[in-house]
Amino acid sequence: MRSLLALSLLASSLAQAAGLPMQLPRNVAPLAESVELRINPDSQHFSGSVRIEVQIDTPLRELRLHARKLAVSGVEAQTEGATVQRGSATVADIDSVWLRFAKPLPAGRTVLRLRFSGHVEDAEPFGLFRLKDRDRRYVYTQFEDIAARRAFPSFDEPGRKLPWSLTLIVPPGQQAYANMPVETRSTERDGWQRLRFATTPPLPSYLLGFAVGPIEAVEGPGTERTALRYLVPKGRADEVSYAVAHTAPVVSALEAYFGRPHPFPKLDSVALPLPAGSFGAMEHPGLITYESNIILAPRIGARANFETDYVSTAAHEIAHQWVGNLVTMAWWNDLWLNESFASWLGDKITDQLHPEWHWDLYAAADARRQALIADGLPSARRVRQPVQTNEDLGTAFNAITYQKGQTVLAMFEGWLGEDRMREGVRRYLDRHAWGNARAEDLFAALAEQDRPELGAAIASYIEQPGLPLVQFRLDCSTAQPTVELHQQRFAPIGAQMKAMRWGVPVLVRTPAGETRVLLDAETQHVELPDAACPAWLQPDATGLGYYVAELPAAGVQALLASGLNEPRSLMRLLEDRLVLSRTGRVPLSEALALSERLAAHPRLAVRRAALSALIDLQPLLREQDKAGYAALLQRLFAAQGHDLGWEAAQDEGVELASWRALLLPQLAVAGRDATLRAQALALALIGKSTAPVLEAVAPEGDALLFDALLAQARSTSDRTERGSLLKALALFRAPALRERALGLVLDPKLDAHELLPELLRRHGADADARTALLKFLKRNEAVLARQFGGFERSKWPAEVASRACGAQAAEALQAHFGPDVAKIEGSAAVLTDSVEQLRLCGAWRDVQAESLSAYLSSSLSGEPDRKQSTKLK
Repeated sequence: MRSLLALSLLASSLAQAAGLPMQLPRNVAPLAESVELRINPDSQHFSGSVRIEVQIDTPLRELRLHARKLAVSGVEAQTEGATVQRGSATVADIDSVWLRFAKPLPAGRTVLRLRFSGHVEDAEPFGLFRLKDRDRRYVYTQFEDIAARRAFPSFDEPGRKLPWSLTLIVPPGQQAYANMPVETRSTERDGWQRLRFATTPPLPSYLLGFAVGPIEAVEGPGTERTALRYLVPKGRADEVSYAVAHTAPVVSALEAYFGRPHPFPKLDSVALPLPAGSFGAMEHPGLITYESNIILAPRIGARANFETDYVSTAAHEIAHQWVGNLVTMAWWNDLWLNESFASWLGDKITDQLHPEWHWDLYAAADARRQALIADGLPSARRVRQPVQTNEDLGTAFNAITYQKGQTVLAMFEGWLGEDRMREGVRRYLDRHAWGNARAEDLFAALAEQDRPELGAAIASYIEQPGLPLVQFRLDCSTAQPTVELHQQRFAPIGAQMKAMRWGVPVLVRTPAGETRVLLDAETQHVELPDAACPAWLQPDATGLGYYVAELPAAGVQALLASGLNEPRSLMRLLEDRLVLSRTGRVPLSEALALSERLAAHPRLAVRRAALSALIDLQPLLREQDKAGYAALLQRLFAAQGHDLGWEAAQDEGVELASWRALLLPQLAVAGRDATLRAQALALALIGKSTAPVLEAVAPEGDALLFDALLAQARSTSDRTERGSLLKALALFRAPALRERALGLVLDPKLDAHELLPELLRRHGADADARTALLKFLKRNEAVLARQFGGFERSKWPAEVASRACGAQAAEALQAHFGPDVAKIEGSAAVLTDSVEQLRLCGAWRDVQAESLSAYLSSSLSGEPDRKQSTKLK
């Protein structure tokens, strides 16, 4: 029930909101805050109170606090040695309230007390939200980025680090957990439980976290100083055994890297019953939350990449306990200090603990690829992007912040070396522990390990958008061989880009050795150590450079002829030739030929890169190209696919299982492999409906198969299995079945969050299906707005664009989403990026159409070579 106060505040609010900055004034500083909340998972209503100790610089009669969707009342202020003064709360804008007092509050320390009430969110996992699992309800928190203000009034900014004291009052029989251990426990007169948690070290509000409900706690082996525990929905304790066995080594490895123990007294890992891909994880100190798909193990064989997903995600989130929690960004423009670091270091730790996964190859290649796509748009933003509005903040959590920042850090580690990089990171933490830091602090700490200009070189990647294209030209016209380096901004066909210059750390390799140069001019000539003209030149000896390296075609052939066989270098060479085809500087047939060469490589990571390159080209295919494309897939990979088969061997490793999950559906669908499709259908009909099997059979499936999969989805209680089944329903191509799949979004007995994202991606790829999809979204706009929160809806343009290509798709996207972008924070930038991506893809397809078609036509004359089976080595 909304109070009369809330109604009156809402009515008077937004007229006075114009011009209020995101950040609260600095004349009032919070020193400590106590929060008490009364929460019942079976109710949408909650209530509470806060006690905030502040330091006031100069006397004032009003001050502003963050509060959103809260009814605030009972305002009191008490200064040292003074009586309590009552005040009032008035809405300042959508995110804050004014506290006003009849008499000025004097300079010095003051204690503010407020009561409030609010509503628990059901539409999305943001703020204080509810979830259901097996007919039981739970309440969880997700306060990053600016959602703590939805749960209690506060100074909701990352730079305001202070100790927090939390008390939760919950119904009998419910459990409650938070960042810190329980300090006291008592029973209220009405039987409710009062749990007071230990006061936290200094933290920003966005890192507070708690969970309430019929939660089961599973104890696990800890480290020397830190207890580890796993909090799961009731009845799911047996599904967390993998996490129990593999978390402590992650903590220990990170403690060793940072040279200091885990900063908090405990570490709980919480499973949120959410659809796969809807949340990810969040690094609350002492209380990391994961969508259940990541931490709760599926039935054997149901998801090939479960183990790698859990360990790499846990490594990312646990790394945050130092980088982000111990040392926190001063403001949201430096979000990358948290996320880039955790992504880079999390992957590093994953590879260290499980070298058999070859995670260094897969993760680095995937991160670089995602970063290149985002950074190749004219609208690409900086890693360190100014954040002055909620709209700015809505664009901050993307591939530029995560994957580009991660790739840049890996590149400079390759320049510095692992030991010097680690020393710089430790210096950064030592200087800013329990405080806040800015990008300049990291630049300075790393530059001390090398040369003063290194800081400027790192900043050139962080402070401006885009990435460099570096041309390498071997010059043997003089006695001493040299290489001419020329940098310019990478620009795809059809893109107008502002010129930029970077400090590019280049490590060139020739037969005589390696040459280091920090390229900060537009053109630079560098002497090579070779006494005679080198037979070949490798433009990035580390394979980690975040730049597109352009060698002449003859230089590429010479490099390959040299016997180059190192996986990372070959994968990098292929990626760069493919990216260069986007500029029109290299014919696409050259990248295809290189993919074909690498498809038979003995290392699985290289073969996967070759297949992934071909998959990336699927949006470019015209109808007349698809038969040739199928023939090419068959010629390169049919023998491997048929050797693998659909069912895993008992002792199969995760790398091979992941390869099967990628390769076989591609062969069955895009490769038109009738044998593999028939085998997959037989498995599906007897209930062995793994995600790869479903991906293979659903596109050509009929109504009987649709009904069978839907019946399985309705009957299973396993969220992972149900998610796979519902996603498969988005793959059916028959128009009538596509319509039925759309209609299931409105079925109250199904979770639309498990189905709609896949419908957006899959139906967005086809012109007719896209038209029907967009009409469905428009027709059901009001219903979907109640089912999905603003953050989820802001990403819809990107989902629809993810597998599409061309101006027609771009126009459809703009026409549908354009009129409504002002209603949803962050959606304007997402739409701009998505439309640009589609237009540039169309320009790439137009320029390379002849080269692509000619190459694929030649594949039609060949036959699949089943003799060239390539076993994993």
